Amino acid sequence: MAKKYNIKFIAVGSIMAVSFVGIRIHLNMNKLPITCVVSSQWGQELDSYEGTMEAASNVFVGRVIKQVGTRARFEEPETQFEVEIIYNIEGDLQDRAIVSQAGGYKNGVLYRTSDDITIATDKSVKENDSGLIKEGETYLFVTRYSEMGDWYSIYTHSKGTKILSKDKNLDKTALKSLYENDERFIRLKDAYEKGKSTDIRVEKDSAKNGEQSLQKAEE
Repeated sequence: MAKKYNIKFIAVGSIMAVSFVGIRIHLNMNKLPITCVVSSQWGQELDSYEGTMEAASNVFVGRVIKQVGTRARFEEPETQFEVEIIYNIEGDLQDRAIVSQAGGYKNGVLYRTSDDITIATDKSVKENDSGLIKEGETYLFVTRYSEMGDWYSIYTHSKGTKILSKDKNLDKTALKSLYENDERFIRLKDAYEKGKSTDIRVEKDSAKNGEQSLQKAEE
């Protein structure tokens, strides 16, 4: 009889141990950052600043106010943010606009694009960083208007959207000094000023607020 009790005890103990391990794995899985990296593919025309301006409908400097939503994009999510408009290179956006960035959270999984590194300040995005644009930070936005979402989809390739400042307290005068001396801003503005953005229309006439720019010819 003693042997039977021992066998039962060992069996029950084993089940409890397996259950405990299963619970620990479940809890750890909930805590660990589960990340799915989605490959980004951009056309060759975006290899140049001229091509980037041709493809974009709106290029502007803006400060992120807050996240306002997340919607599915095929199988992956897109995250939307409200942005304060600081300066228009191309387009005539006023006050605030909604931008949409590929990536975000879906069912506890963080989806990131393979090129969200280009938005980060550092050469590499930290593991605990979502790669998404952040509240209070100021960016140079290269976007394409989406009629379906009524927002401006962010281009995140190497000649697209980039961070300009993490300081949410900078006023517009200080920000102007930053973006006017930023190489990417200068190159994109120069491409627009040369009229390269009108060579390939890509139906930009139908894009909301497109083809009016350089802060209304510097007003």
